[in-house]
Amino acid sequence: HLLVDPPHIAGCGRVARGFSSMMDRPEEDNRINRSMFPIEYRKPHDVSFDKDKSMMRCQITRGAGEDARDGSEVVVHFTVHAPNEDGSETLVFDSARTSRSGIRFTLGETLHAEVIERAILGMPPGSVVDVICTDTDAARDPELRIEPPVLGSKATDKIVTLQRKEFSEKVGSSIMPDRNKEYAEEARRWKPPETMTRWNVRLDSARGGVVPAYITWPQERLDWTERQKSFGTVLFQRGLYARAGRRYKKAMLDLEIPTEWAPETNIERNRLRLSLHLNIAACCLRTRDFDGAIFHATRALRTQPKNVKALFRRGSAHLALFRERATALDAALADLEMARQLDPDNKEVAIKLAEARARQKQVDGEAAGVFAKMVKTEAPLYPDEQGS
Repeated sequence: HLLVDPPHIAGCGRVARGFSSMMDRPEEDNRINRSMFPIEYRKPHDVSFDKDKSMMRCQITRGAGEDARDGSEVVVHFTVHAPNEDGSETLVFDSARTSRSGIRFTLGETLHAEVIERAILGMPPGSVVDVICTDTDAARDPELRIEPPVLGSKATDKIVTLQRKEFSEKVGSSIMPDRNKEYAEEARRWKPPETMTRWNVRLDSARGGVVPAYITWPQERLDWTERQKSFGTVLFQRGLYARAGRRYKKAMLDLEIPTEWAPETNIERNRLRLSLHLNIAACCLRTRDFDGAIFHATRALRTQPKNVKALFRRGSAHLALFRERATALDAALADLEMARQLDPDNKEVAIKLAEARARQKQVDGEAAGVFAKMVKTEAPLYPDEQGS
C-alpha cells in the first residue's frame, strides 16, 4: 500500500525493521524521535508548527516545479500506517480507496488532517514524503474519518525506554549551563505519545499560493491576514482549538512582516493584531495553556487597556492557576472586577467573578484553619504553674 516501491525507499536510507531488532542497535540515533516506529530515517526534519518534533518528515522523492504553499490548490495521495505490538505495520487508511483521482484541498484552508498540510508544505509536485506523527489531534481527519489508533503497552514501553536513554545522554552533556537546563526541562515535561502514525504522502499537483514575504502592498497583506484569521475562526468553531491557535499565530507572523504602512492601513493593522491576540488567548484557554492566554491577553491590553475580552480571558487564566501561584488569585480578581465595572451586564464576567470571589473565600477559610491549628494547644502554656 506504499506510494513508492520498497527498493526506492531503501535507497533513500529508509530501512524497515521490527521493534526487537531496533532495540538491539540503540547506537543508531537517527530515527525520528527515536520513536521505535518500525521505520528508520536518515535525515528527518521537524515540520510541526511549534517545532516540538510531533511531526517529523523525511523526503523520499523530490519532485519539480513550484513548491506548495499556503493558498495552493493541491492534489495528494496518501496512506496512513500504525505500528503493531510485534513490530509490523497496520494500514489505517488508503486515499486511493476513497478517491482514485486524489484528495483535493486548499493548503492552509482545509479540515483534512493537519499532518497532511505539514507534510507537503514547501515541497514541489511529484514529491513523496514520510511523516511520523505523534500529535493525536493533528492525525485526526474529520472529513475522511481517520482516527489514529492508540499505541499498545509494549510499543509505549519501548518508546519510554529509548526516550529516557536519550534524555540521560543529553542532560549535562553541554558545556553551556542554559542548554543543560533546557534539556532537563524537556525531560521533565516529556510524556509518551498516545498515538503514532506514519503518513506516506505524494503531492500530485500544486497550483497558486501565497509567499507572504513577497507581499508589498499593505492592503494585500491585510487581506491575506484576514483570510487566515477567518479560517482560524472556522477551526475554532469546529472545536479544533489548538489548530485554530496555530492558524491565528501564522496570521500574526505574516502581518508582522516589514511593510511600508500608510497611516490608514496601519490603523487597520493594529485592529487586526488586537483581534488576533484576543483569539489566540481564547484558544489558549480552551487548550489549558494558561501562560499563553495571559501573554496574549496582556499584549491586547497594551493596545487597549480597557478591553473587556482581554481582561476576562487574562483573569480566567490567572484564576485557573490560583493553586500554583500565590499572586494568581489577586490578579484574577483585579482583572475580573475591572471587566465587571466596564461591562456590568456581561454575564460571563459576572459568573467568573463570582467564582473568583468564592475561591478567595475558600482560600481565606483554609488560611484561617491553618492558623488556628498553629496556635491551638491542649496543654497549658506554663505547666509548672498548673494547680498553683
